[in-house]
Amino acid sequence: MPISEGQLHDFKTVTIVGIADDVRHGGLEMEVRPEAFLPMDQLPQGKISIAIRTGNDPGSLANALRQAVTSVDSNQPVFDVQTMDQRVSDATAQRRLIMLLTACFALLAVVLSAVGVYGVFAYSVSQRAQEMGIRLALGASRGGLVRLVVMQAARLITMGGILGVGAALFLSKLLASMLVGVTSHDAVSFSLAWALMTLVALLASTIPAAQAARTDLVSVLHSE
Repeated sequence: MPISEGQLHDFKTVTIVGIADDVRHGGLEMEVRPEAFLPMDQLPQGKISIAIRTGNDPGSLANALRQAVTSVDSNQPVFDVQTMDQRVSDATAQRRLIMLLTACFALLAVVLSAVGVYGVFAYSVSQRAQEMGIRLALGASRGGLVRLVVMQAARLITMGGILGVGAALFLSKLLASMLVGVTSHDAVSFSLAWALMTLVALLASTIPAAQAARTDLVSVLHSE
């Protein structure tokens, strides 16, 4: 039976027969603490847990396990029989639901960001129609107009990305309790998120840039 390091001091003599890997008995979000495993005759318990490793389907062993226990003592109940996958799934069900909702809101944020970037640059291009026409009249290529708008967008997107990463680093402590196996300041996660948002913003700004390249020089001159 597993006991904590503090409980181990209650025993005068302990013989170490092996070292086990770390186990999170308190839950996936709990830190690994020093523990020791003692035989049942040294530390009797009202109930015990049995873990079985098999190369076959774990669910098929439930009946065999009950029969094995019953053959030794028919008065001993066997309950809460689950595979390790089921236990892990149950332990993470609430966290998975919260992370699913978070992912949905993140996706919504990406869509709103793309729409917002498109709206801002579409309005900016529409206000600069005369400038675009003059540039074309002076010999600028349509591809050059596309690069002009996209480069201007890239500068704003870069500044926004820097501010966003800074805010995310500051607010990451709010999500620290929901993360398992990854830190709240994971460099890979931040890099991927920044790259995704930058790509979405650039794609959203490309549409107004293409519209600027299609500026009708004649109509612009007539409007003057």
